[in-house]
Amino acid sequence: MGVYVLDTNALLRGLTLGFAGEAYTTPSVARELKNRVARTRLGAYVLSRRLHIIRPPKRAVSKALGQAKEIGEGRVLSRTDLEVAALALALQSKRREPIVLTDDYSLQNLLSKMKIGFMRVGLRGIKRRFEYVLVCRACKRIYKSERINCPVCGAVLLRKAIRKEALS
Repeated sequence: MGVYVLDTNALLRGLTLGFAGEAYTTPSVARELKNRVARTRLGAYVLSRRLHIIRPPKRAVSKALGQAKEIGEGRVLSRTDLEVAALALALQSKRREPIVLTDDYSLQNLLSKMKIGFMRVGLRGIKRRFEYVLVCRACKRIYKSERINCPVCGAVLLRKAIRKEALS
């Protein structure tokens, strides 16, 4: 029996929870559902106890953010994405094997770094894990930090993949 963590896209796509197992999501995912049909569906899932809404521990969110920064995804992932990853991390720390249902490539990249399983919902999933750096558009300096502008010349920094690793 599986343990599933759903991101916003999984709920927006009308994913039915007919699979065997437990399903979880975060309060921030629930808040992102603006569509009346999706909110109604969410309510029905929660009332039927097929979906549990849980806030991930702050420590897990911090760890997910640290991992995201290590691979250059810190600026790209939203707070909601980080909380989804953190919830999966918290479940994993309780000796559960969560699978995150998401089409978000940056979230999939982070999950692969954290060795957490994921399944695509509608789009094709990633085949490689990437690590990114920031490169100054003007002076070509390279940064690992989460800056927006080059501290030397002030130009905007661009994200560039530096390493690709095939997923097994």
